[in-house]
Amino acid sequence: MARSKSKTASRAEDEARNSSASHTVSKKNKGAAGFATVSGFRVLRLGSQVLYIRIHQEKGRVEATTSQTRTLFVVNLPTDTTDRHVRAIFAKAGPIEVVQFWNQSPGSVSEDEDGMDAGGPDEGFQEQAGSSTSAATSSNVGKHRGGKKSSGPPAIVPLPPSDPRHPHRLHGTSVSAHVTFLDASCAQRALSLPDSTSWPDAWADIRNAQSAAALAAMEDSRPHGQKKRPGSAGQAALEAGQSVPPLGLEYFVSRYRAQRPTPDAITKHVDSVIAHYTWVKEHPQAKDKGGVPVASYGPDGEMLDEDGFTIVQRGGRFGRTAEGGADASGFKSGPAARGSTVRENGASGSGKKKSKELEDFYRFQIREKKREQLASLREQFEKDKQKVEKLKNSRRFNPY
Repeated sequence: MARSKSKTASRAEDEARNSSASHTVSKKNKGAAGFATVSGFRVLRLGSQVLYIRIHQEKGRVEATTSQTRTLFVVNLPTDTTDRHVRAIFAKAGPIEVVQFWNQSPGSVSEDEDGMDAGGPDEGFQEQAGSSTSAATSSNVGKHRGGKKSSGPPAIVPLPPSDPRHPHRLHGTSVSAHVTFLDASCAQRALSLPDSTSWPDAWADIRNAQSAAALAAMEDSRPHGQKKRPGSAGQAALEAGQSVPPLGLEYFVSRYRAQRPTPDAITKHVDSVIAHYTWVKEHPQAKDKGGVPVASYGPDGEMLDEDGFTIVQRGGRFGRTAEGGADASGFKSGPAARGSTVRENGASGSGKKKSKELEDFYRFQIREKKREQLASLREQFEKDKQKVEKLKNSRRFNPY
């Protein structure tokens, strides 16, 4: 009995020690405001999702810049997170300037992640667009401010995107983002946001607007062509072309349909490509590197713009300007240049061109030239020596 009592007492003491140690660790993991922290990251719970946030820190910089103090680094975002989700999470902290999501390609933004795993995302962020851009209509193509039709090529009608979630594509695992606020105080308030019991529904307003639009279409009795102004932000976003990105089975069905466009869409795209190619072939002067359209040609064949100035093109003497005109060095080439050369030769009286060979261009030429010079010197020395001997024999030589 005494032994069992001593064992029970020792177990109770061990449990008390373990509970005190765990209580001490939990106190260490609590921040100054009482929030849980892990390796310098504030733990933000949103329902079943746990986010880790902290102020952005760039590698290699000791002092924090203005953009760093108002930028928040968010880790462990879901794969279907969009710009609207992030703005909904930190809406109470203050206005957000931009949201940049992590991308596989290397970028200019780097994050010091000494406390994170070695394989965590640390750089390469790409901004996700907030709204989808609508294609320009064919009636507005090729028009300027003054209502004049431009002489440019016809626009190419693109194929519909193959990703049904475009531009809100699904991310990979371990998604992180940089959230830049308008003020540094907003970033500090974001670190103090309380936990939430649910993940925000960022597309609730558009979903409600779609339901309201469906009901209005069934009960609307207004004349055709009369439109009602949007009464909410969701209705405005819906009219601008935004829609709820699909998920689950709806996403796979939409992707299957998007990867198989309709024959009408393919026909419009192919016809626009052929029209663009035909126009470029029929207007070769529009492919000028300088971007200056050719209005006319001069008497010597040089290209002139609308003001009558000569268009200077890069290239060799007999490159693209071989038919006439001047190149970048001011040298005239082509028939005009050859005609001027003939006239100059005729005026000077020399009708034949003299072909000049390159002298002393190769080493063997230099060696042969030196040998010839030495041979001529020896020959001249022998001739002078014979002259001196003749003068001595004739006694006419008087050296003094």
